[in-house]
Amino acid sequence: MITSIKKRYWAIHYEWVVKKAAAQQAQGFGLHNTFILPTSFGWSTIAVAICLFVLGTNYQNNIVLSLSYLLLALNLLSLFHNYFFFTQHKVDVTRPIPDYANRKPHLKLSISSSGTYSGGELNFIIEGLIYNYPVSIKKGHHKDNFDIRLPKHPRGIHYLGKITVNGIYGFGLFKCWSYIVPDDPLVVYPAVEKQAAILHKMNDDVSGKEASDSQISISDNLQGIRQHQKTDPLHHVSWKHVAKGQGLLSKDFNESTGISGWLLLRDFLDLPIEKALMILCFQVQELSRDKVSFGLDLGSHKILPNSGEKHLKECLLSLASYSAESNNNAKAATIAS
Repeated sequence: MITSIKKRYWAIHYEWVVKKAAAQQAQGFGLHNTFILPTSFGWSTIAVAICLFVLGTNYQNNIVLSLSYLLLALNLLSLFHNYFFFTQHKVDVTRPIPDYANRKPHLKLSISSSGTYSGGELNFIIEGLIYNYPVSIKKGHHKDNFDIRLPKHPRGIHYLGKITVNGIYGFGLFKCWSYIVPDDPLVVYPAVEKQAAILHKMNDDVSGKEASDSQISISDNLQGIRQHQKTDPLHHVSWKHVAKGQGLLSKDFNESTGISGWLLLRDFLDLPIEKALMILCFQVQELSRDKVSFGLDLGSHKILPNSGEKHLKECLLSLASYSAESNNNAKAATIAS
């Protein structure tokens, strides 16, 4: 019974308080979205002030009454200073940077301040983790960047929960807090697993029918050695020549010349789907790095052959958002054919 009441309370808390308090990407703090309550130490001082007031009234002791008034004035002073310290800040949440499933993604915050109150600390709580930001913004320095490293996320499109921002200033008697709900999702690509790419030529881009003798394998077709250029990938460097002291030279391959084809998910139907996506994630990056024009066939979703950074991002996004349902559709289509 108590558990269900608590769950209901937090559901109402999120639906009403959090959504009312949360702004868009840029969060400015003010009366409409800032909460303030005494800390445990603050509640203790209030309790002591009340006890002193009762004692001073009963025994008509002006010194005890003055002490209770002093504690009350100290609490009020701390309340206003803590509020003005907190509301001088503005937090801007940038779009989460896409990352891979085996790494911890980053979330960048831009914190600006009027610089009225120096020092202090802001705390950011997201997904149960606390990140401390010592406020070093002084007058004349209005903006600073803060990087949050999130926990590892599985492959997919994730919408981050609320970010709680709180601050304690002055004597530590009161705590201000507010909420930010990021609008943009966090994109997590599959981790990579190395495997040589095999491109398939297709007679019909729409139907996806393959020619029987159309497989093209990307191989080490070396045609010579040339001077290294800044745009050359690192794995093309001839380390044998570097070790001999002949300078930085690159291997010149001709395998990408005129090559265009498709990467097919159904080539890996005998593997677990996550491992297949990891292999494709590696292959699309390698082919894009080698400036090969390629397409990606995930069964229910196809990306036409192309090249360039925009095409690579589109392929990686498709791999990140791929679902098991589309995988079942791909298997059913293969069996039917």
